[in-house]
Amino acid sequence: MKHTWPYLNTPLTVYLIVMLPINGLMAFVAASPHRDWIRLTACAVIALSGYSFLRGYVRRLRIDEQGVSFVTLGSRHTMAWRDVRRIDCYVPNGGVNGPKYVFVTSQDRPPRGKWEVDSRTFQVQDRPGLLDALRDSWRRASAQ
Repeated sequence: MKHTWPYLNTPLTVYLIVMLPINGLMAFVAASPHRDWIRLTACAVIALSGYSFLRGYVRRLRIDEQGVSFVTLGSRHTMAWRDVRRIDCYVPNGGVNGPKYVFVTSQDRPPRGKWEVDSRTFQVQDRPGLLDALRDSWRRASAQ
């Protein structure tokens, strides 16, 4: 019963369809003889796109029989199912059409914002089936 989800809910193919042409154009601009500030700006766009890819698709929420983990490029935080106190969904800024986030926490409160990801609180953008999968895994582990 191992599952994994990236931080962003945008499918990777959609992300690449949008970002690859932009980065291709920026690579062309960076390699062309333009003013330095234009070339540096193109390089900055490429660097920020790479950074957003790493933050959105390398950071992942993983569940298995033992518990839930939040994995990044440089770290891995794991929480056993017995330590989980709350699994829920919320909109961090409270906006009507803001993105929803699913969180798993060992605390008795929701996260203070989408930036609160640490060894006690994990969260990713919501997508169909995620909340149910987390709650079902938590229930199964609690029943054992």
